[in-house]
Amino acid sequence: MKKRSKIILSLLVMSFAIFIGINLPIIPSGTWQECDYSLTTYYGFTRTGYESYLFQQYGWNDPFWLGCCDNSVETVTLSSATLYRGNIATASSGATASLFFSLDNPGARTYITSLTLSGNGVNITSWDNTTQPSSMGNLIPFVSGYSGDVLFSGKVTSFIYYPERIGSSEEIVDAQTYNYVINLQNGQSVSGSLIAQ
Repeated sequence: MKKRSKIILSLLVMSFAIFIGINLPIIPSGTWQECDYSLTTYYGFTRTGYESYLFQQYGWNDPFWLGCCDNSVETVTLSSATLYRGNIATASSGATASLFFSLDNPGARTYITSLTLSGNGVNITSWDNTTQPSSMGNLIPFVSGYSGDVLFSGKVTSFIYYPERIGSSEEIVDAQTYNYVINLQNGQSVSGSLIAQ
């Protein structure tokens, strides 16, 4: 009886060891990106990824194959947008015009790299984050690490931007149509037209 128990115990231990062995991520499989998704900063750096034997051979879900980034690029869409009429900011006067929009990002975190609004004689590529007169302090830089242009993963993110220009003031005119193009760091762009109100 003792001998039989030892054999059964040995088989169980061996089975467990084999199970762990074929599930351990020890086979190099390339690189993946590790990220910090804090609200105000974004850091990304590359690490070597590993897969288990079962995952590599059969594509089974591997509980050890974990990464903090979803590198898939899914289509970002415009959820809503409103263009409000008014003056465009200059260095001496603040903006009364504004652009409110929401973007739905089902994929990995990304950020806005540029926003262009054109039509009715205006071409705006610079935007402020307040209604104050334009300055370097309120200019939206459209770079990684700036919290005011980030699209969070799996979320709808809302933005409100105020147009600015260098030189004489212009305005967004009520009931006129303006075209917008929003370019994203992941290579996508969202474009369309809005009627000012």
